[in-house]
Amino acid sequence: MNATVPSAAEYDYRVFWSSEDGAFVATCAEFPSLSWLADSQTAALTGHHHLGGR
Repeated sequence: MNATVPSAAEYDYRVFWSSEDGAFVATCAEFPSLSWLADSQTAALTGHHHLGGR
C-alpha cells in the first residue's frame, strides 16, 4: 500500500485569542481535541502543526 500524507493545506485551522488563557489558541476542525497555546498567532499555529508530526 502506498499511502500519502495529507498536507497542512488540506485542514481547516483557526487561531484566536483566549482572554481566559491569556494566549493565542490554535485549533483544527478535523482534530477538535487538539489545541496549542502560545504568545503569538504564528507560534500557536506552528505548535499545532508539530502536534501532527509536521
